[in-house]
Amino acid sequence: MFVEVKPDVSFTAGLRSTKILLARTGGETVSLSAVGAGRSRRISLAIWEWTSELLQRDASESTAMDEPQIVLAYDEPDTHLDYIQQRRVMALIREQCTIPGVSMIIATHSMNLIDGAAIEDIVHLQLDRERTRANLLLSDLDDNTNSRFLSDIATALGLRNTVLLHERCFVGVEGATEQQSFPILYRLCTGQPIHAAGVVIVGCHNNEGALKFIGYLARTQRQVMLIVDDDSRNTNKLFKDANLAKEGIDILRQARFIGVPGKELEFTFTNDQWCRVANEAWPRIDGQPWEPLDIDALRPGKFSSALLHLFREGSNSGPSSKAEMMYEMARSLKTPAEVPSELRDAFLDLEKLAILDT
Repeated sequence: MFVEVKPDVSFTAGLRSTKILLARTGGETVSLSAVGAGRSRRISLAIWEWTSELLQRDASESTAMDEPQIVLAYDEPDTHLDYIQQRRVMALIREQCTIPGVSMIIATHSMNLIDGAAIEDIVHLQLDRERTRANLLLSDLDDNTNSRFLSDIATALGLRNTVLLHERCFVGVEGATEQQSFPILYRLCTGQPIHAAGVVIVGCHNNEGALKFIGYLARTQRQVMLIVDDDSRNTNKLFKDANLAKEGIDILRQARFIGVPGKELEFTFTNDQWCRVANEAWPRIDGQPWEPLDIDALRPGKFSSALLHLFREGSNSGPSSKAEMMYEMARSLKTPAEVPSELRDAFLDLEKLAILDT
């Protein structure tokens, strides 16, 4: 393909317009405005790459005293491009941002492009009473060090930029047990997948940094709920009332403690429920069925640990972890009524928090 550029230059107005004509080998020329949007974007991409070469050349020839200050503005740069060409755009943007003296503004709705940027560099523009308000994603921070810290935490938690910008509700949980079982239980209780509802599960994994991130979301007026075992209020200093309050989490509105006082998530399921799932998933070595009395005898102590030991030692196919044990329990339930009421109520509250028009 041949490209012909015809600038319209005036001594009084400078560069007034530029006409770009395309032609295949042996074919007649056609204006860029008359070709498809995809081909037009690819030509634009080629021009941007050429611009990068000019900027790099100028930067290499300039000194600190005469370094040019240039602002590049892109409006939806990867629209109508296939995935490979979108990757080229992202690489080009990163390349141009490293050139001394170059700053960049990008207006985009592209999820891929947004996820390709550093979290702390993203500005979210919102219309507020006929005025445009610019919000930094990490906006309540004292300094760049704190900004970097929260950015690293978000990355470590696997939270993409688009998730942080667009999802409606974030629920903090203790770890892998809840991360694996809650999506199944949520769908059973509400009738829709948890991701389709706009609810994001964030596993704290006894990590203070993760809890700080949940607190940051709460302080910046995001919809947040923390769901932890009731026994964690006493046994884990991370989830003590005073520590949650220090991180900006409203204990009455934004925290749910599951289980009777001093107990845990697994405790809320009945003896019959545990027998049913165990007889299906982890049959006893001796061929006898698990009985409710086998389960009830474990309740006075640390129930989840004792339950895991019972099934692991008493079955050739016993669960390898508490997370696997709760995952099988979640899969075994058939109706919302089988989900413990306090957990069911928490999921219905999450569904309300995530409604788009609230």
